[in-house]
Amino acid sequence: MALGGASSAWAAEAADAEGAIGLSEVVVTAERRETNLQKTPISVSVVSAKAIEDRHIYSLTDLNDGAAPGLTVTPFASRPFNVILNIRGVGIMSDTNQPAGESGIGVYLDGVYLGRPQGLDAGLYDLQAIEVLKGPQGTLFGRNTEGGALNITTKKPTGKFGMEMLAGLGNYGSYESQFHLNLPEYRDISFKLDAMIQSHDGWVKNPMAGQRDWNEASRRGLRAQLRWAPTDTFTADYAYDTSHTEDTTIFGYTVKAANNVTISPLSVVPNSRIDVAPIGSYLQPSLGDTYGHSLNMRWDVLPWLQLKSISAYRNLYQDQYSLPGTTGIPITANLGAGQNFERLSIAQFKQDQYSQELQAIGQVERLKFIVGGLYFRETTADQAQAFNTLHWDTNGIASGITPIVYTPFGNSVLGPNACLTTPAACASNYNNFYGQPGQTTLVQGLYPNIGVDRASENTTESFGVYGQATWTPPILEDRVRLTAGLRWSKDTKDGQLLVVNNARPFLPDANGQLTNVQGVVKRNQSWQRVNPMVNIAFDVTPDISAYAKWSTGYRAGGFNSRSITYSSYDPEEISMFEAGVKSEFFDHRARLNIAAYTGDYDNIYYNITANYNTFTTDPKTGQLVVVSGSTRTIEDTYNMSGKGKVSGVEVDFDLAPIEGLIISGSYTYASTDMPLFADPVPRPQINSAGVVTGYALNTPTVYHQLYTPENRVTGAIDYRREVFNDATLSLHFDGAWNDGQYSSTGDVSTGTKDASGKTIYLPQLKTEAGAIYNARISISDIGLADSGARLAVAIWARNLFDSNLLIGRSGSYIQPSSSVTGSFNDPRTYGATVSVKY
Repeated sequence: MALGGASSAWAAEAADAEGAIGLSEVVVTAERRETNLQKTPISVSVVSAKAIEDRHIYSLTDLNDGAAPGLTVTPFASRPFNVILNIRGVGIMSDTNQPAGESGIGVYLDGVYLGRPQGLDAGLYDLQAIEVLKGPQGTLFGRNTEGGALNITTKKPTGKFGMEMLAGLGNYGSYESQFHLNLPEYRDISFKLDAMIQSHDGWVKNPMAGQRDWNEASRRGLRAQLRWAPTDTFTADYAYDTSHTEDTTIFGYTVKAANNVTISPLSVVPNSRIDVAPIGSYLQPSLGDTYGHSLNMRWDVLPWLQLKSISAYRNLYQDQYSLPGTTGIPITANLGAGQNFERLSIAQFKQDQYSQELQAIGQVERLKFIVGGLYFRETTADQAQAFNTLHWDTNGIASGITPIVYTPFGNSVLGPNACLTTPAACASNYNNFYGQPGQTTLVQGLYPNIGVDRASENTTESFGVYGQATWTPPILEDRVRLTAGLRWSKDTKDGQLLVVNNARPFLPDANGQLTNVQGVVKRNQSWQRVNPMVNIAFDVTPDISAYAKWSTGYRAGGFNSRSITYSSYDPEEISMFEAGVKSEFFDHRARLNIAAYTGDYDNIYYNITANYNTFTTDPKTGQLVVVSGSTRTIEDTYNMSGKGKVSGVEVDFDLAPIEGLIISGSYTYASTDMPLFADPVPRPQINSAGVVTGYALNTPTVYHQLYTPENRVTGAIDYRREVFNDATLSLHFDGAWNDGQYSSTGDVSTGTKDASGKTIYLPQLKTEAGAIYNARISISDIGLADSGARLAVAIWARNLFDSNLLIGRSGSYIQPSSSVTGSFNDPRTYGATVSVKY
């Protein structure tokens, strides 16, 4: 697909440099080789380096402003470092934070697959482009690309001296700095160094002394690159990158309280963002560290054959502190004072990965081809602890309720270090103020006086062999191109569940039923898939081409570490047909690209939660009774029967009516129809005496695909002109609107049944419809005396008109017993930057 307001800025930059009016060629690598976007028969959106600058994009999460039409980017609300990606209604499951779980959108950095969604909020700097490949990419890119892929490329060493320094300040205490250095080539070796720092304060202040605010973010990163080019036919690119992030949780809002609760005197029920939380909480940032090595080698063996090797090792460590905050706590009427609230989740995630890919790329007469093979291995491990940090005092509602503060070390009554000086004071507490102390020695928790909720490890190995060829038959003046591809993949996962609910898990028997024997649950499973692709393209005229494509993809299966049985699930699969037209007209001053698609979405897996209960048989009555129950849920993942359906239309245009002016826009329509959710887990029916009276399945319900607006519109205006002494004035304005998306999968149960005995559900809420606008004004290429340096100054704003939109929302305004909760979009941010380039 075309640029959709993103890469048009890139096109304008090139066109102006040539002194012409029009749109220049855009080069992409969607077919693992450089091709002209307009001649590439696949739907692609490109966010160029200029667009990244104009939109003040510092991480993938900033792409939620519509920079890449059709791509949804959402930070996982409780863990903003875990980035959720969705393309065409495909790519998300409820929990992508697990060691054996996978995302459905592949992310590649200079050809290296990034195996985890954790850490994708790391800083982006000095990029060449971000290509968004839409639809299944299972042939050339492999596993976990059923929705599409993000292909991120960095700028390479130039071999010529160059240096740029940038500094900036903004509201919310934000600051930023970048440094870029290219050294002259020496003995065929070129060197490039890039570094960045970016930070802002929280959007919502935390009134608890000594604690961090909500929605803080801080990023820093460094990348060093060496290019060795001893001949014109061989190039070796080595890169090392490291990054550090600090994020606090996105603040959670209750915008409508349920009618079966008593609202505390401290509560507020806002209808827009607030600046200060009414109740403070124990909060600290999640710390993320990643680093990686990569070596890309290219050898032109023959005039018609090129060999490539992509080797990489990456390591990720993530501390996870998740506490969403609150605008107030509805106190359940039958509990009143004494209720616990504000759940803090403390987790740790580790991952390292190694990958090796080999490619042979060539062209023989009318045949272009690529064949390759990939080996990928990763090891992952996690653990999590959770407890409530606040507790209402016991004075009663009438006298005014105040919270008692609990931390991993003590509380505001016993003392801040009571858990350290008098461990028994915490060990005797069974109300989950702290969580029960550790009951297993298999895993040492981050905090020893809090139980370990879960811990697991997993190793994944993946092999892939693929080939793709494009043939231009000697007919119709060489205007037809036929492409076919095939990939074989094998995934093997070897995992073990060490702890669940603060104890060793119960081992299943041969039939999968739980026994009373505890131990480490081990799983080993393999899956194989073959993914074909066929494509036919036809050049109607030199400036108009049409194509039709059928492709497939899959998301790998895995194991659910929140399950007491460590349940496994099979891969999801998708088969999609796409047809499109790409056109240029008005002497290359206008582009209009249109694509339509429809696909079958099969084996979709859902996460299913249930209360964690243990039972025993009463020796007198023979009845099964509850020994203990917990409102803390466990989770299993199941592949649903039936097929889902995804379909839609994507329209992009770019127009250059006069010199220096580019107008661009896009419209996407996406329809998703998920199979009916049929809960496969029989739920125990428990009476007031704790006796199990039977088992029943929940009523099948409608489940919604997440993060997929049905209608989206984006637009951008870019204008550039020389103003004085070769200086250039640049004006940028963009906007993006959508009509809302689901952020919670299921509809809301009323708790009542119809005449046939089926539970009645009310429609789940979508996020709020609305638009967000960004703007930037800059003057660049200002000469600094005779130094040869060029100065640039800019002012920028994101969410220019300070829109207040609930971008995460769930619940029901209609159902009295349902609350409505969610989170708001980022407020207006603005600032100024100054840069000097040599």
